[in-house]
Amino acid sequence: MRTAILTRNPSRSEGTFGDWLSDSGFKCVTLERLKTGDYPCIPPGVYQCELRWSQKHEHVNLGYNFGMVYGIKDVLGRSDILIHPANFVFQLQGCIAPGKSVMKLSVGQGNMQLGVNASRDTTKLLIADMGGKPFELTIKEI
Repeated sequence: MRTAILTRNPSRSEGTFGDWLSDSGFKCVTLERLKTGDYPCIPPGVYQCELRWSQKHEHVNLGYNFGMVYGIKDVLGRSDILIHPANFVFQLQGCIAPGKSVMKLSVGQGNMQLGVNASRDTTKLLIADMGGKPFELTIKEI
């Protein structure tokens, strides 16, 4: 089975950023909610992930038909935790958003916020890297 490791950095007001590394060498950054509050990031641990259909993302084709994203299974006390495109923490509800890099992005009306860029393309690359097959995700914190 394929594997990936997500190493989280300490949370900051703009979210929890991390570094993704798969067993093939694919790398990206990640964005999650804070460790506390509404929809906190999931606890560190080892999780099984599999490609699944998501109604919330039915309009997005990331390489394996519209609506297909990776789901993270058996997150204690949680359901419907996904790996999907998002640029800002307010677009997440406990899920993980891959990105190319962490940078200040426009949230409109001249306001800037730290987030991840190229999230849709990076999520597509992550899914391609895993070949649409199940994999094991280890989440650890610095």
